[in-house]
Amino acid sequence: MPFTIGNRNPARIPGDFQIAPAQAHTPNDAERAILDNIARALDQLVAQAAADTRAHVRDSILQARVAFRAAQIAVLRAVGDELVNGPVDIAATTDRSVEIARRVNTSVPDVTLVDAATPRFAGEVGIAVVNYMPDQAEQAYLDAHQETIDGFAADEAADLRANYLEPALQARRAQRAEAIDKLKETFSFWKAAEVRSGVAAANVSYATGFYAAQRARLKRKLFTVSAVRGTDRDDRYNVALDITVADGLPAPNDQPTQDQRDLYVEISRAETIIDAVCRQIRARAHSRWWPREEDDQRGLRLLGEYIDKLIGIARIGLEQPHTQLAKLAINSLREEFVAREAREILNRYVRRLGGWSFSFAAVFLIMYVAARNHACDNAGPCDSWWYAHRSFLLAATGASLGTWASFSVRQINLTFEQLATPEDQLLDAPLRVIFVVVLTMAACLLFWTGAINVKIGDLDTQASWFAKTGSVAILIGFFCGLSERALSSAIAGRATAFIGGIAGGR
Repeated sequence: MPFTIGNRNPARIPGDFQIAPAQAHTPNDAERAILDNIARALDQLVAQAAADTRAHVRDSILQARVAFRAAQIAVLRAVGDELVNGPVDIAATTDRSVEIARRVNTSVPDVTLVDAATPRFAGEVGIAVVNYMPDQAEQAYLDAHQETIDGFAADEAADLRANYLEPALQARRAQRAEAIDKLKETFSFWKAAEVRSGVAAANVSYATGFYAAQRARLKRKLFTVSAVRGTDRDDRYNVALDITVADGLPAPNDQPTQDQRDLYVEISRAETIIDAVCRQIRARAHSRWWPREEDDQRGLRLLGEYIDKLIGIARIGLEQPHTQLAKLAINSLREEFVAREAREILNRYVRRLGGWSFSFAAVFLIMYVAARNHACDNAGPCDSWWYAHRSFLLAATGASLGTWASFSVRQINLTFEQLATPEDQLLDAPLRVIFVVVLTMAACLLFWTGAINVKIGDLDTQASWFAKTGSVAILIGFFCGLSERALSSAIAGRATAFIGGIAGGR
């Protein structure tokens, strides 16, 4: 035998073999060409098998490729056997080896997205099926894709016959380009086996329906709602909505109705609140020593999700005549957003306010201990100013704790408008504690100077009690913090009365 043939060990793929000249035989040019074609085809099949292990492709396509490789190896082995066993028709065997090598390169089972050879509209794409038999569900998806493409081609022809102005024609072409992008995305998900064929077909129907809806909206309307895409890292999401108002429309379509005005205001307010909340979430993700990328992405996804919903509501109520339905939808959106975010926002603010309140309380308490124990070193009566006024520090301690208790007791449920600013006076937590402590000091000065005195049961706020009884000072401070709203009005009233007395004095 001029040649030997045998299984390759180790085999690179199932059925892998090798053929070589016998020791005493030197192949001629025709025989070497056959050997080269067999080796090249085998190497190509091995490379394809390796590529398939890394590819994200549907199982049915992978199985078809495995069967294809097995069939090609079988015919290659038959060609090799002819060469080994001889005599052979060298010309016919050479032709078969060339044909197999060509088929290995060009007939691999696959389903691909290809540009149309003669496009009927800009960006036309089709699905090419090579040496593959789709099942019923897959064929339904492929047919739906092709039907949609044919519909786009018919629309392009109709648009050209309608003699639209160039901007209108370009707008319609942009809609088709957007729909084509959706079809391409669906195909990539389908081929990667990330969606089933039925889901892919449904996505094609959705893209077609969305395209039809967008096409219908090209009739000029008073309001036009569009999305503002993010930039840089945020370019995958819509981060705002843009509502433009057309001018020059004939009456009565040139003026919005009262319901449309109200809806426009509600949408703008909702966008502001949602944007503020999401910006706060993202800002906190980078305000610590270590950035929290997951929190930043959560804020971005939340913003994109609700901006998309607002866009849908705006289109229903402003571009379309369903204003009442849009009002119901935006109320539902507000309630949904509150349900998702209110608890976390409230708890976070309570924790922040509590942290500052207890920190201030600890500082004032330490200052009180220092004033009480170290303000005077002599054994006789202590005339230190800090020692004499040490009760003010206890009152400040109580006021700090009372501020936190005031918010915790008073706030039960946040409204949608309060999500961006849980405290309606817009004071940050440390400033709020300082503000309440300052007002408490003013109230304590009124007790200290005898300007006012409050007696409830055995509790007496006169200076002698306030200065010597620490529990009284703490209780006064705590009550002032707990009733901070009433405290500001009360202090302002006393100040007004005092200034009025000066103005009326002689």
